[in-house]
Amino acid sequence: DADDDATRRGDESRVNLAMGINDHDTFTGLAPLHKAAADGDLEKVIALLDDGADGNIRACGESNAGKTAAMFAASGGHVDVLKAMQRGPSLLDLTAEDGGTPAMSAAAHGFGDVLQLIIDKKCNLNAQDEDGWTALMYAVCAGNVENVARLVAAGADVKIKNKDGDDAKKLATGKNKDKLLAALRGKLDSIGEGKGGKKGCVIM
Repeated sequence: DADDDATRRGDESRVNLAMGINDHDTFTGLAPLHKAAADGDLEKVIALLDDGADGNIRACGESNAGKTAAMFAASGGHVDVLKAMQRGPSLLDLTAEDGGTPAMSAAAHGFGDVLQLIIDKKCNLNAQDEDGWTALMYAVCAGNVENVARLVAAGADVKIKNKDGDDAKKLATGKNKDKLLAALRGKLDSIGEGKGGKKGCVIM
C-alpha cells in the first residue's frame, strides 16, 4: 500500500505523517520535528512543516523538559533550520516547560550565528528560566566574551538576578573574567561568530 511504498522509498516525512506527524516517540519523547531539528536536517524540517507538523509542539519526558524544536535546533547551531521554522507566531520565542528559550540554548552552547538570528528577530532576550537564568547569564557562564558583547549590544539586561541572587557580573569567572566584565559594561567592540566557550556551564 502507500505506506509500504513510502517506507521502501525512505520517505520518512511521509511515513511520519501516516504514523501521526505530531506523535511523540515512546522512548525518546520526541516528535519527528524535534528529531529533524536536532539533527539539522533542513530538508526534513521543511517537509514536516509543509505536511502540517506543529512547530509549537514540546518534547515529552524528564530529560527533554518540554523543549521546543527551535531549542533543539539552537542547541545544535543549526541556523538554517531556525530560519526555515519562522512561520506564523515566532517559534524562536517559545519557552520550554522550565522556561528555557532558544536564545538560552544558543548562548549556552556558544553559537553566535544562531544567537544573532534570534537577536535580529527581536526575540525577548531577558526571559528567565525556572532558576532565573537569562541568555546573558548562560553566555557569561560559557565564558563566551563575544556572545556576551553581542547580547549587551542588543539590549540584554545586565542587572537581572537569578534565584540565587546573582547577576551576570557575579557569574563572570575564570581566565576571561576581565574581558567578560568589559563586555558586560559595553566596552567590547569586536564581535565575531562567537563560537566556543569554557566547559562546565549548565547546558540548555
